[in-house]
Amino acid sequence: MISANALADRANAIEWYLSYPSAFSAGKTNAYRLLWERLCDDLGPLTGLTHTLSLTDDSRGLQTEAVAFAKYFGNYLQNVNLVHTACMDIGGGTTDISIWQDNECIHQVSVKFAGRDICTDILRFKPSIIRLLFGTMVTSQDSDGDGALRKNPNFNSWLDNIFRNSGKELHETLRLGRKKGGVDGQTLTKLASLMAVGFGGLYYYVGIILRSLAQDGTLTSKSTMPVLIGGNGARFLDWVDSECKFNRRSESNALFEQLQIIGSGFFESPKGVALTTVSENFKDETAYGLISPGRNIIHDPNLEDSLIAGEAITIGNKNFGPLDRISLGDLKANVGKEYQLGAGLTQLRAFVESYDAILINMESLLPIKELESNETLLWNQVERIIRDECSERAKISDAKNIEPEPPFVTALRSRV
Repeated sequence: MISANALADRANAIEWYLSYPSAFSAGKTNAYRLLWERLCDDLGPLTGLTHTLSLTDDSRGLQTEAVAFAKYFGNYLQNVNLVHTACMDIGGGTTDISIWQDNECIHQVSVKFAGRDICTDILRFKPSIIRLLFGTMVTSQDSDGDGALRKNPNFNSWLDNIFRNSGKELHETLRLGRKKGGVDGQTLTKLASLMAVGFGGLYYYVGIILRSLAQDGTLTSKSTMPVLIGGNGARFLDWVDSECKFNRRSESNALFEQLQIIGSGFFESPKGVALTTVSENFKDETAYGLISPGRNIIHDPNLEDSLIAGEAITIGNKNFGPLDRISLGDLKANVGKEYQLGAGLTQLRAFVESYDAILINMESLLPIKELESNETLLWNQVERIIRDECSERAKISDAKNIEPEPPFVTALRSRV
C-alpha cells in the first residue's frame, strides 16, 4: 500500500526506516533485518520502485521502538532532553516504559497494561456509560441491558473509530456532563476517576523502577523524573482532566507526579520536576522519531531486559522482593513450578492508600474508596483473580510460552 501511494505521487524510490519491539532478542533483531532486506529485493520488480533499507552508520534505519519513541521528543520536537527522563509509550494492549540517563537507555520493559485496561474494558462492561457518551451513535440493540455490544468481537475497532472520528465532540460531552453534575455528571466523574487509577498505577510502578535502579547503583541521581508520554492509549489522559485537556496545571498531572515520588521514595524531589509532557502526535511518535536526526541517543541492543518485580513473589523455590530483578532465565528455570504473589499485596495496597491520601486535596477526581461500595469484598475478589492467574502460569510447561510480566502489573490489572 505504501508503495502504491508512493508511485501515485510519482516517487521512484523508497528508503525504509524500521522499528522493532524492545523485547526482541539479538537473534530476532537480526532475523527481522534480513526479512526486510529480502522484502526490499522482492518489492523492486513488483512495484517498479527502488527499495532500500536504511542502515546508516548511526543505525537510524533500524531502531527499537523505545529509542524511536524517545527520539520523537528529543529530536523531532527539539526541546526535550533525555538526561534524566522516563518515557511511556501507551498503546492499546501494551505500555513500553524506558528510563533514560544522559541520553542513554538504562532500563526498559513492556507491560500488558494499556489503553484497553485503562478505558476500553471499563466501557465494555458499562453499557449505560456508552449510551451516555455516544448517544445516537449506539443503536438500542447494541446498548441493551444484556450488553450485546460488549460481546461483539469488533467492539475495540468500533470504539477506536468513534474515538478517532468524534474526538472533539466527545471531549465536549465529557466536559459539560461533568460540570452539569447530577446523576450523569457523577457517572462521568466516576469514569474519569477509574481511568486515573489505571494511569496512576503505571506512574507508581515507574517510581518503583527508579527506586530499584538507585538501589543497585544504575541510577546516579536519586530524584524523580519528568515523564514523556504518548501512544494511542495516552490520549485518554484528556478524559481524566475536568476540562478534558490534560496539561501541566491539571490536578491529574500533580497526582501522577506525587505517585511517582511515593513509589520511588525520593521525597526530596522538588515539586513540579516530575510532571508529564504529552505527545502532539498520538500513535505516530515512533514514525517521527525514526526519521528525525539529531542528538546521539544511546541504546545497547544487548541491554538486559530483566523485570523489576514491584511486588513480592515466589517463583519455584526462589523469593523476590519488590525491588528485585526477575530475569527470563529465572522464569525458564522454574517452568511448571510455583508462581505466587506475596501475601498481602503490600505494594498494591500502598499504591491505593497513597492514591487516596493525595486526592484529599483535589476536587476533580474521586478517591478509590468511593468508587467501590464494598472495599473488603473487592480485595477478596482481587486476590482470587491473582490466585487464578498465578495458578495458570504455574501450569505452563513450555518455556516458549512464557510471557514475562512484573508482578506489580499483574496485581494492578486485577485491581483495576
